[in-house]
Amino acid sequence: MTAKISNIAFYPIKSTAGIEIPSATLTPAGLVFGNYKDHEFMVVSNDRKFIDANRKGSYKSGLHYFITQRDKRSERDVEQGLSRMALIKTQMDDGLLRLTWNYSDPIEVPYDRNSGGEIPVIIWEDEAQAVDQGDKLAEWFSDHLNLPLRLVKAAGPFRRMARQNYMENNNPINFHDAYPAHWFSAASVRQVCSIAQENIPWQSFRPQIVVSGVPPQYEHNVFYGGIAGIPFFNPKPCDRCSITLVEPGTGEVRGKEPLRSLAKYKKWKDRSGKIKVIFGENMVPQGTGEINIGDEIVTYLFRDPPLVYGANV
Repeated sequence: MTAKISNIAFYPIKSTAGIEIPSATLTPAGLVFGNYKDHEFMVVSNDRKFIDANRKGSYKSGLHYFITQRDKRSERDVEQGLSRMALIKTQMDDGLLRLTWNYSDPIEVPYDRNSGGEIPVIIWEDEAQAVDQGDKLAEWFSDHLNLPLRLVKAAGPFRRMARQNYMENNNPINFHDAYPAHWFSAASVRQVCSIAQENIPWQSFRPQIVVSGVPPQYEHNVFYGGIAGIPFFNPKPCDRCSITLVEPGTGEVRGKEPLRSLAKYKKWKDRSGKIKVIFGENMVPQGTGEINIGDEIVTYLFRDPPLVYGANV
């Protein structure tokens, strides 16, 4: 079957709101849009209360730890925690990245601050040097999220590679969780909405690419394909977390959907033997080129053996 791109989303800052765009450059490291790269920036904290509440047992003095919408400010945080990162809206204005707090209090993020002020950061198991983006942006994030924060960029000495445990690859990544891009079909979203009996926007799953023209879960059949003529592999499905519970427009946590419904039919056992809820596929591009809404995604090779998943795995 031949799918077509129906949506492209770009996330310049990890775990803040994305930008829906008509086209982008797809590279082995992910999307590029104008002067900015996908997941090129990340919000970090070295606050001990935050680290102890969210990264238990991992505290190292001097390291700045990544924050996401799934986190809370401290063990005693009784509010919705950092799900309100969804209120940090991103937009491109005359080639510059501009942030707002729910469409007010704008601030610009320059694209050319690529050296100086390097600080050690940690994202998942990876430690790296990143470039601090200055006190003004740090104060803006800290004031709005009520936590001591810095904004850093994957620049200067920063080096990080996509995960190798499911497929050896030469793909560098920025502050993505593990792979350069994430994709699924619009039909898969409609299916989980039908099962959950709730309207769950595709933006809750934070993909870079959504496709149409194929049945639900078709993406899990694909091992090797091409997107707008650019070859890619699917090394593994995407594990899902509590960020899918966050309403992307408001930052409110909606309850137990879609994770409750996904657990009924979308679990798999990973290589470590852990049971994970999944939705969508991780993509490892093998070249560089332009992608546009309406471009085709074709399948060259199916998974053999097929991916095994379900309610009981």
